[in-house]
Amino acid sequence: MSVDILELIKTRRSIRKYKTAPVSEEEINKILEAGRWAPSADNSQPWRFIVLRSQEVRKKLADTLTWGRFLSQAPMGIAVVVNPRASNHPVEDGAAATQNMLLEAHFRHRHRSPGRNSPEDKERTRRADLHR
Repeated sequence: MSVDILELIKTRRSIRKYKTAPVSEEEINKILEAGRWAPSADNSQPWRFIVLRSQEVRKKLADTLTWGRFLSQAPMGIAVVVNPRASNHPVEDGAAATQNMLLEAHFRHRHRSPGRNSPEDKERTRRADLHR
């Protein structure tokens, strides 16, 4: 299956409406693997990923966040925790791992959802491109 990376980047969106279907272990493992392959300063790999399966845990965590209250509505979540003493660039390292996981999740969503690339989805992408 050929993947156009630029198209994947251009079509990824942060939409806060989630399907209720559970995320399979295979999908979670692929998403985590994408995070592990992210570049990091001096290859320090200063991150740990915590899979948030419990609705109760996601709700409690969401209640403590200024941005991210939507976490309680998602079927699962992944917390990216970075040790700032293990890297000269902990923020960038965590962001790179997060972006890899977001792109992998987007790729998996696009290739399992027949409704993706609908006229409405294409229009949403077109409108987003106009604002760049």
